[in-house]
Amino acid sequence: MTLDFSLKMKERYRGEWSVANARELYVLSLVNLALPVVIERLKSRTGDTKVRVYLDKARIYAKLTGLGAGTSEFISRSYSGIMEAFDITVLVDDEPCCWVDATGVASVDELKPGLGYCAATWKLQKAKKYRVLDRTWFAFVINETGTVKFLRAGWLAYQLEAESPRVWLAKLYQDENMIACANPRNWLSREKFIKQLETRLKQHLIAKILG
Repeated sequence: MTLDFSLKMKERYRGEWSVANARELYVLSLVNLALPVVIERLKSRTGDTKVRVYLDKARIYAKLTGLGAGTSEFISRSYSGIMEAFDITVLVDDEPCCWVDATGVASVDELKPGLGYCAATWKLQKAKKYRVLDRTWFAFVINETGTVKFLRAGWLAYQLEAESPRVWLAKLYQDENMIACANPRNWLSREKFIKQLETRLKQHLIAKILG
C-alpha cells in the first residue's frame, strides 16, 4: 500500500476514528483482563521450574502500539517497523511477543449482507512481511453490541493461498484494496482466541528462557 493511498484512506475515514479508537481500547481491555489468568494457567501447567520462576517476576501485558491507535490526531506518514504495524502488541518484559489488529463496524446495520467478517489484505501482508502470521490475530468488533471475534492471520493466509471456499475476497469500495472475508462461524470466540494466545506465549517463553 503506497503512502499516498494510505493518506487518502485516513482522510476518508477520519470521521470514524473515534469509533475505531473505542474498538481498539475495547479489545485491549479484553486481552489485558485475560492475561493474568493465562499466566496462572501457564505456571500450573509447566513442569519447568525456570519457567515458573520467570512467570512470577515477568511483566506480561498488552498495549496500544500501532501508528494512530488510540488517537484521533492525523498522522501524515505510514507505519515504521513492526511495533507500529498492528494496533495492539502483547509484550513480555517489554519484548514483543504477539499482535492483535482491531477492525469491525459501529452497528449491526453496517454489516454487508453475505460478506461475513472481514480483515484488510494489506494488514495480512504486514503479518507476512514480518513473519508473524501465527502470532497475529484480527479482532472483528461490532461496537453496538460489544460482539468480538478473532481470526489468526496464519489461518486466513493459508485459506487464501489454498483458494478455500471458507474465505473470499471483496471490496467495500472500488478504489480501495481488497478485504478477506469469512463466515462469522469461522472466526474464534474470545475463549478460543485466549487459548491460542496462551500457546504462543508459552512458545515465546520457552524460547526466551530455555533457548
